[in-house]
Amino acid sequence: MTVYSIIVTFNGIQWIQKCLDSLQKSTINTNVIIIDNGSTDGTIEYIETHFPKIHFIRSSKNLGFGSANNSGIKFAYENNADYFFLLNQDAWIEPDTIELLIEAHKNNTQFGIISPIHLDGTGKQLDFNFAKYFVRINPELILSDLIFRAGIKKVYEVPFVNAAAWLISRDCISNVGGFSPVFFHYGEDDNYVHRLKYHGFKIGIDSSTFIFHDRPQKRGNKHFNKLLLTKRSKTINYSNPNLNIKLIKKLLFELRIIRAAFIHGPIMRAPFEILNNILQNSKLKKYRTKTMGKGLHFIDPISEENL
Repeated sequence: MTVYSIIVTFNGIQWIQKCLDSLQKSTINTNVIIIDNGSTDGTIEYIETHFPKIHFIRSSKNLGFGSANNSGIKFAYENNADYFFLLNQDAWIEPDTIELLIEAHKNNTQFGIISPIHLDGTGKQLDFNFAKYFVRINPELILSDLIFRAGIKKVYEVPFVNAAAWLISRDCISNVGGFSPVFFHYGEDDNYVHRLKYHGFKIGIDSSTFIFHDRPQKRGNKHFNKLLLTKRSKTINYSNPNLNIKLIKKLLFELRIIRAAFIHGPIMRAPFEILNNILQNSKLKKYRTKTMGKGLHFIDPISEENL
């Protein structure tokens, strides 16, 4: 069995030692690939000095989260990886995390992605954003597993979990491919989960495994650009192969009526124009159509450049 751990770094000097040390202590051997997105804080020099045996891909520019991961996925796939473990630079694992995830997948092969439980950096509570996804399923069983580690249900199917720690099977990569280049940063994991489900796979959480994700535990950022968030959410929806575009166009028609009712007011005009531009984007349409077929999509930017 061949396992590759893939980490995208960008100015991650404060976390990278803990992240890589945890992978070296894994109870199952994992080959590590790092794709650096143009760090300037010493991350590159630290990795080259302290972890010289790691396969290191340096980019002179920031490729974004999805495209950088695709580079690592491509290398791992061509080197016969059976499993691809995506891990954030600000996260680290327990020694048996990867081994238990693989064991969980062997017993639940219908899952294309299995993720551990995400704790915060202290390990004393659930990562805030992870908790939002997790509580959508049966909370009583979750509490039982977390408190007693009873294993009432080892793998829970969930609608979504962020890509801070994903174990992806080779079968899933072969059918779904990599991350869509439509999303530079944020939204790429939502899109991937949509495509995974479209091709008949499930995404789940292994209740017996844990990672630590050292990021701010906030309830949102009031400084986010609302129009940018609107554009991202509508692009995610449009790119979802499970949704019927005819229904989206019907929504657009209804928006026209609402827009007219408000006499082209700026509050209604902006979302309307965003959705209209997305529906008219030929590249988005090509990407969406492509992901409806099975294959190694997007892991090779050369073969995708003519889309």
